Amino acid sequence: MFDPVKMIYYAAVCATLAVLAPRFHTKRWRMMIGAVVGLVAAGILPFVNRALGM
Repeated sequence: MFDPVKMIYYAAVCATLAVLAPRFHTKRWRMMIGAVVGLVAAGILPFVNRALGM
């Protein structure tokens, strides 16, 4: 099932990460930051859904 909130939410998270990624010069740092951002984003999404009444 298509969930527009998830699509928009993760698009915003990925876009923000893409903007910030060049500042982290090594692949190791980019991977670590990407993993942390992904975990935080996945953890926050249920609260976003509840706040929007979904």
